[in-house]
Amino acid sequence: MNAIASRKSKPLWADFLSVILLAVVSALLGAFVNVMDTFVINKGFLAVDQLSSGFVMTPEFVRTNVLAYLILGSWVGILVNIGFNHTIGKSLQKDFKRENWVSWKAQKSMFLTGFLAACFTFTQIYVATGRDPSYLIALSGFNIVWLVIYEAIRAKTALTSMLKKLMFITLAIAGSILTSLESVELGQFRWEPVLLMTIVVGITMAISRVIETETCNDCGGEVNFNFWRFLWLGVTGTAISIIYAYLTNTLSMLVEILKDRAMIALIFVLITMFLAYGNNLLRISAEKHSGKGNADRVSIILSSQAVFAVPLGIMAWKLLPNIYSFPQDPIVWVLRTLGVLLVLVGVLVLEKTRKKAVV
Repeated sequence: MNAIASRKSKPLWADFLSVILLAVVSALLGAFVNVMDTFVINKGFLAVDQLSSGFVMTPEFVRTNVLAYLILGSWVGILVNIGFNHTIGKSLQKDFKRENWVSWKAQKSMFLTGFLAACFTFTQIYVATGRDPSYLIALSGFNIVWLVIYEAIRAKTALTSMLKKLMFITLAIAGSILTSLESVELGQFRWEPVLLMTIVVGITMAISRVIETETCNDCGGEVNFNFWRFLWLGVTGTAISIIYAYLTNTLSMLVEILKDRAMIALIFVLITMFLAYGNNLLRISAEKHSGKGNADRVSIILSSQAVFAVPLGIMAWKLLPNIYSFPQDPIVWVLRTLGVLLVLVGVLVLEKTRKKAVV
């Protein structure tokens, strides 16, 4: 009887698709989410192609637009989750029937991942303002550095092995810096977005990945976990946005932006949230089936989205040259490509050393 129940609850893809393939598809969808996020904030909200030449985008104006997108995107995303849970969701998790509360303990995990997602999503969108999507794509996988360090410390890895890991982590860091270049002139390099992506986004995303991997099975499965995670993202993201806008006297600006830009941006937000739904659900499925204590395994594969950074960045600029701030110097793109290769070499070797450690 248990064997029959186990077969019935087995996800549709379990017999012929590996965790690796799930993670790779999730990485590709994640790259497209970054492209769309960059497009929506720059075109749908900031409307950079329509601003008059004398208009100056103040930090308050940019932040408030990012908050508006966070609010709209999160609630559209919740509706997308509800709409697709009973179609796409059921094909991934055969025993899924409906969204369940499960328990207070489970909600604590899902709330925390939703809150962390609101934090790193806001930061990513803020960094995306005025930049081409390749920047965001390449740096979004940096959480793997923190995950590898965490897993090594937790497993009490030997000092020599830890030093080897740190060497390849340094390689990945160097690659990340190269992928973020917007000019070859040192005076024009900006550390702020790099630090935001590598530290703020990297650490919050790494913590979220650990929680997802460790608790997904206890939270009703990947579909249920993904739904509540996104719901809490919407609730906490909206609350933080309103409180921040009130404290900075930009609440009226926030309301005005939502009234003015929501319908214009809606179709693009819908497309973005559909891609995000697939990206999140496949990632959480991969994390669930990779087993507890393997948060770094899936994230190492997800960091492969750096491969798509340069081609998708160039494609986006060719299609929408008025939207993206695009580096014109070919040397910048040579260095960015080198950076992508360094990131990939770093994370692939980290995966190899990880496998040896497991064996």
